[in-house]
Amino acid sequence: MIRTIRARYSGGMLEPLEPLALEEGEEIELTLEEQVHESEEAEDAAFARAMEEAMTTERVSEQEIRAILRERDEAAAAVRD
Repeated sequence: MIRTIRARYSGGMLEPLEPLALEEGEEIELTLEEQVHESEEAEDAAFARAMEEAMTTERVSEQEIRAILRERDEAAAAVRD
């Protein structure tokens, strides 16, 4: 059975935020999905818009694409700092 639950990471342990129907000592397999911060979503949307704009022109040079990627990486680094 596959079930999605929310959990909180605290003190080196995952703490389920809802009851689990598990036996003591039962082993399970976890798949983690990291939450994307809104700033990352905004960066991705801006990047997608820039790429879409670049793709609507007749030709896009490799240098233009690299410049867009560099600006995105610099913006992401600034958010992390």
